[in-house]
Amino acid sequence: MNSNNAIFLEPASHSYLGNDLRDVFLQSQHNYTNQENDPSTNSGRLLVFQIKDVVLFPGETIPLRFSEPAIIRIVKEIIAHYSVNSTTGMCNSIIPLLGITHSARKNAIGTAVEIRSWSEQIVQSNPPSSHDELVITAKGRRRFRIDHAYRCEQSRSTYFTNVCFLDESIKCLDYSNLSRQHLYGLPFPKWVYSAYSPKTLAQKASSLYAAMPFKPHQSAMEYSESSPEMDPVDVSFRICSSLPLQFQHLQQLLEANDVIDRLRLVISLMERESRKRLACAECGNPLASQSQIFNFRGAEGIAGAYVNPHGVVHQTITVRSLLDPADSVLIDESSPPSTADCWFPGYAWSVVHCDRCFNHLGWRYTPATANAMTDSNGSDSGEDSEEEEEEDDNEGDEEEERGEDCEAMETNSNESFDAVGDRMLIVADGGEQSSRDFPVMFWGLRRAAVKPV
Repeated sequence: MNSNNAIFLEPASHSYLGNDLRDVFLQSQHNYTNQENDPSTNSGRLLVFQIKDVVLFPGETIPLRFSEPAIIRIVKEIIAHYSVNSTTGMCNSIIPLLGITHSARKNAIGTAVEIRSWSEQIVQSNPPSSHDELVITAKGRRRFRIDHAYRCEQSRSTYFTNVCFLDESIKCLDYSNLSRQHLYGLPFPKWVYSAYSPKTLAQKASSLYAAMPFKPHQSAMEYSESSPEMDPVDVSFRICSSLPLQFQHLQQLLEANDVIDRLRLVISLMERESRKRLACAECGNPLASQSQIFNFRGAEGIAGAYVNPHGVVHQTITVRSLLDPADSVLIDESSPPSTADCWFPGYAWSVVHCDRCFNHLGWRYTPATANAMTDSNGSDSGEDSEEEEEEDDNEGDEEEERGEDCEAMETNSNESFDAVGDRMLIVADGGEQSSRDFPVMFWGLRRAAVKPV
């Protein structure tokens, strides 16, 4: 075993964004899910970003990259308005919030995100030139509904909006509004009340999620009525974000009126979910068994959100193996696997397309080696989507649209890996073998590019 030391960097840290991310002081512990129905706090103005094929639930983290000078200035002003009294530790101003939605139309539902860290960088491009870039990581906090939206002149996917924040508090249910009325003054059977009890529904949803064919994400799996710290609202969002569902189902879950409707819908989806495979969303080409879905250690879940150098956000499902990679996918062999901006430190990526329809499915990840490590300007850093090309008026080629990533390896060149079976063992500081083990090769499938079949 190689004796070199290694530093394990979690994908959720988004180390590919650079080492100079500055944390925003967020110690107010503001509760976004159980806020009182106060009209003064239930509406506001948000800078909203329309991101195609991304559904973000409260509790999920999303990284963003901005290169337009006007947008950089506005976002920096939002961060600057958030200040903390150094004596009391209390907030003096607003929480730094942005909005994420798939559509900026009136009454569209999105998620307000709280900026957690940020960094301003000078990016060198090819041909030789440079431009400023602002990168941030943000965490989903509260859903909102758009009342009015005004497009920002400097960016077609950015809007100034007036929004209404949705109340997530659990209210007492008026059972008299149920379709069946009390008969002769007698109460409903117990099962009627259970069908609309948030705690009972959360427990049932957790049990169904634990029985899914893939290994469940631990943070969303366990719930019991004896655990008062577990909020049914929080459980509903965690389970929804951890399922390999199609975009329209995820959007329906995000738009549910309240926690009861959301839990009932996700339970219905899991109960009738007999499909065990993932296939290409365009042509139905079978790709992988759902049992091969796994949580990469250090990632937030089975479908983390990551951003490429061109600002395109992908929610990526990690799977250990494909059904028949030789006949189902095409791997871009025109350039060696690249570690540039890699979302999973220690690996190199190659672009993967569907063998039938050439839909961009995602990436293959293999251990980074000396001959696999490439400079960000020396290889095709690319991962593309036709949708993004249309959105950008076909500006930029396929290479520009899907850049993916492993800068972290360049900053941690002392990492060493030994293959053992189908795992890869990381050597920890001091030369001791880490208890963490990783697959020698795995696949990252774009959530928007696959569907359960």
